[in-house]
Amino acid sequence: MRKPPIDSYKFLKKLREVPFGRVTIVEYLIELPDGNTKRIHVKQTGKLAVIIPLLDSETVVMVRQYRFGVRKLSLEFPMGQVKGKEPMEVGRQELKEETGYHAKNFKLLGELQITPANTSQQVFIYLATGLQSGKQQPEADEFIEVVPVKIDRINSLIKKQVIFDVSTVAAFHLYNTFGKTP
Repeated sequence: MRKPPIDSYKFLKKLREVPFGRVTIVEYLIELPDGNTKRIHVKQTGKLAVIIPLLDSETVVMVRQYRFGVRKLSLEFPMGQVKGKEPMEVGRQELKEETGYHAKNFKLLGELQITPANTSQQVFIYLATGLQSGKQQPEADEFIEVVPVKIDRINSLIKKQVIFDVSTVAAFHLYNTFGKTP
């Protein structure tokens, strides 16, 4: 007996949609490739802009902030949710708010899906160069420390779980692969 093609899932109907602030959980009824049905839950979120601010050829600007979901401090690249604006515009805004820096140049390194099994979030990763310092302007509920980090230390910080945010790890990989020549 032949197996059905793995890409033959069918959307049958949306069962319900529950908003929770910035996200919405949607329950769908789908048909699997073998004809059985299943309920799935998808977290609908906005797009995310992640910025790799290159201070000089050896240093990036990162931010340290408390992440309640894991109840610990996270060292990561500046990032923010895209709401009604273009991802690059949000990237520029987040860079200024979270670090105080402005960038002369922004280059898109790539677009990724964080966890496509259960979320719709699309991530846009930018390299920011030609940085000029300014005043940090975090949102009222953001408590952020700006941390310059030597690029050659990042792999070690990932291994030690000081850097564990998947968007930051993926962004660093894209930088190493495509971004070293701005």
